[in-house]
Amino acid sequence: MYEMTLQRASFAHPPPDVISLLAALEGNQEQTDRWAGIDAVSVSPAEFYSPENVARILKGKGEAAAG
Repeated sequence: MYEMTLQRASFAHPPPDVISLLAALEGNQEQTDRWAGIDAVSVSPAEFYSPENVARILKGKGEAAAG
């Protein structure tokens, strides 16, 4: 949480992998709500950003684009 806050406070552009993840959230309300839940402290950043969850989000975006 601390690292994420520092990155936001720097006003630097997010890394490309974060931009890709945020773009993949488009149209995925469940995961978008979970992402917002990180700030609300109702979702663990470690859980949201786990490799399994990130892969699920990115895979879902690819399926939506193909369909």
